[in-house]
Order: sequence, then C-alpha cells, then structure tokens
Amino acid sequence: MDASKSILLLLLTISSFACEAGEDQSVKVQALVDGLVNDRIKSHKEIRLQRCREEMLREAGEKVDSILLEEARMRRDTLSRPPKPTKPLQPAFKALPDSLKDIQRPQIPSESGDTLLRYD
Repeated sequence: MDASKSILLLLLTISSFACEAGEDQSVKVQALVDGLVNDRIKSHKEIRLQRCREEMLREAGEKVDSILLEEARMRRDTLSRPPKPTKPLQPAFKALPDSLKDIQRPQIPSESGDTLLRYD
C-alpha cells in the first residue's frame, strides 16, 4: 500500500472509533496502528529481499561469465602460427637455341630481271 492510502485508512478507522468509549477506543486504535506498521515493515522487508536477490543474481552472472571466458581462453590453442616458408631460389636462366640461325633464305632465280624479287 502507498503511504497516503495507509494514512487515509488509518484516519477513517480512527474517525469511526471516535464515537466509542475512550479506553476501548485507544486499544483498538493502537491495534490498528500496530497492524499498519507491521504491514509496512513486512512490505519493506520483501522489497529489500527482492533487491538483494536481483543484486546477487547480477553479480553471480558476471562471475559465471568471467569464469566461462577464462576457461575458453585456457582451452584455446596456444601454439602460434608457423612462420611463412622462405621463397625458393630462382631457377637458373636457360638459354634456348636460336632457331633463326637454322633457317636458310630461299634462293630465287633471277631470270626475268625483275628487281622486286631481288633480296639484298
């Protein structure tokens, strides 16, 4: 209950007892006040207990997460990558035989005296 509702309920109850006898009325009012106080204390304890549970679960979750991360790091392969292999030596240059030396020029007979067919 909100504080304003409980105060309103208390005032209504006190006003209803105002018409009764004095000593009997104070006992009933005191019992009502004690009941309201006990309700407030109970409500406060429940709220504190709920907050405590939430805080405990949050902290436990953080600890479990950190433990799981650490276990995963421990299981990870610790070997580093092997170094890159060195490049092989460049093969020696092989000179191919000159194929143009083996080709002979065709011999054309110069019978007609045509100068266009003549090679220099």
